[in-house]
Amino acid sequence: DKLVTRLSQEDALLKLFELVVTEPPEEASEERKFRYPFVTVELISCGPPSFFRAIVDPNKPEILRKLFSFLDQPTDDINPVLAGYFSRATSHIHSKHPKEVADFIRSAESESILGKFLERLHSRSIAELLTRLLVAEEKDDVCFAVEGFAMRLLEMLKDATSIDSQENISLILLELIAYKDSICYIEDLTRQLTEPSVARLLLDCIFDFAARGDSPGARVAASVLSGIIRHTSSQAAETMPPTPALTAHLGDTEGDVVNIGVDEVEEVPVHAVAAHASQSPPRSATGSGVEPESEEFLASRNTVLMRGISGHFSRIGELIDSILAQEATLQLPNGRVPSAGMALLEVLNLLALLASTGSDPIFTAIERENLLPKCLEILFRHPWSTLLHNAVRSLLGAVFSPAHGCRTLVLSLLRNNNYVERLVNEYQLQKVADEAQESLVHTRAGYMGHVYLLSVDLRAYGALDQEVAVHLSSIEDWEKVVVPVLEATADTYAEQLGGGIPEADRNLASSRVESMSSTSAEAEDDDFASFGRGPISMDDDDDDDDDFNPVATAPELLESRGRGFDDDDEDDDDDFVPGGSSGGGGGGDAGSGDAGITPFAANFGDSGGNAFAAGFGADTEAFAANFGGDAGGGFAADFGNAAFAANFDQKPEV
Repeated sequence: DKLVTRLSQEDALLKLFELVVTEPPEEASEERKFRYPFVTVELISCGPPSFFRAIVDPNKPEILRKLFSFLDQPTDDINPVLAGYFSRATSHIHSKHPKEVADFIRSAESESILGKFLERLHSRSIAELLTRLLVAEEKDDVCFAVEGFAMRLLEMLKDATSIDSQENISLILLELIAYKDSICYIEDLTRQLTEPSVARLLLDCIFDFAARGDSPGARVAASVLSGIIRHTSSQAAETMPPTPALTAHLGDTEGDVVNIGVDEVEEVPVHAVAAHASQSPPRSATGSGVEPESEEFLASRNTVLMRGISGHFSRIGELIDSILAQEATLQLPNGRVPSAGMALLEVLNLLALLASTGSDPIFTAIERENLLPKCLEILFRHPWSTLLHNAVRSLLGAVFSPAHGCRTLVLSLLRNNNYVERLVNEYQLQKVADEAQESLVHTRAGYMGHVYLLSVDLRAYGALDQEVAVHLSSIEDWEKVVVPVLEATADTYAEQLGGGIPEADRNLASSRVESMSSTSAEAEDDDFASFGRGPISMDDDDDDDDDFNPVATAPELLESRGRGFDDDDEDDDDDFVPGGSSGGGGGGDAGSGDAGITPFAANFGDSGGNAFAAGFGADTEAFAANFGGDAGGGFAADFGNAAFAANFDQKPEV
């Protein structure tokens, strides 16, 4: 308690924060440079409630002012280690007292603090901290003005020259979308992100970055636009995998092992749970009090967004035309192949995502710009680009979807662009290569798996649409060349992995478990017709007990199952000799090594024994006498005496 009281005083807190936010002088000790800042952040992370209350005391604003003074350092001279310490410490304080931190930021000219954050977005730690401060469940917890925030960030994306800044801007926007159920102003943010001006700006970024060869920038802009589309479209969220979330490594506010003092128990606020969730991929907080966006609201915003995007499809067509016209190549082990570029891949993935929404404005724009035949040509023009093949297959799969596809585009592709004939031609070329065994040396093309999937989609669509079915039946080679391959491939896929259990092994015990478990419940047990090998036959269902009836003869069983001789004369154990003799060094009772005993395996059902007990070569009918004792009559006599204790050469106890 004394330590907590001392650390909670204003001068102590100011000194602690100075260790975190101030660059140590060059002549400082190693402890000052490395150990003290680390220990300070650990203390802040593990502090009790009274410690955090002292930090956010509204009567002592100098404490938080000292903490946020880290943002006053020159933008180009940010120490990444101290930035991480600053981010972690501030995140813990905010998770405990979001309202108090928000009050301080607003009172200290939040616009100025926000500007300092935005100027330092090349630092991942600063970007992660800004994201946490933007997540607010209550209006009183909002730290910064929301109006125009999305456009401000995106304009920075357009002007950013650093890939770190581009990715961190994407991190902020995508995590805000992921935390949609924990943000009280989510509808306002969604409205900003779906404005036509935002769609235009992001598409400008994609094409401008692609034009100057900045593929990472185009990828970041496409990922932001894709995140917005998935947020507003339920079909896109279901049919397309989400973009991998960018996670922030913040401290666990509840799972701390160390505590610097004993204090009263305080209920953990909901924001502490949100901070804890930041260690996992971003997702909406459970049990949030924020009212989710209605489906009607999201549908209306999606319509606005789709209309805004569809007006720029001519630029997508121009990009594809430029790729088809160029002669850029890439050296691969099997020779030089045409090169498409990452920018085209991002555009095709975006186009496939847009088609998966089932939006009429998108399908109309695709048809207007004649994009499907161009994309199909891109696929066949680049036979070794698997990622590109995946994108084109996803696009065509969305168009051929019975639920959200577009029949007009399907019919246009069949009638005007020889789609079926192109697929048939690929299978004919593959057949020629197979007959010439060329495919055993060099694979003809890398897209045949995708051609198979496209053909399956087309055939399935024909089963639902009469006009498509008639068109397919009119092409003789479709039924003659393609359909047999599709059926043979489907049969291959339906085969059990490894071909199933061979016929010769089907009588093994491991393959008869099901049949054994399905025997009649009337029988208590089942007779074994063989011991250890051969087929298992079940006894009739009428008897309630089973006779043990081994088939194998004693010599055979001993030859295959018996143990070997032990020739070690130094041990004290008797060597087991299947023939009936005992090795040296026994020392047992008379019956334990009877030289006249018959082989063990032959004693079951042998005429010399009247019962199971008689199988050990003894004349008596009692189990107890089977070990050579002639005074049987009880279990204790098994070892030749009247009491169990005497079995070990001890005097019997009465």
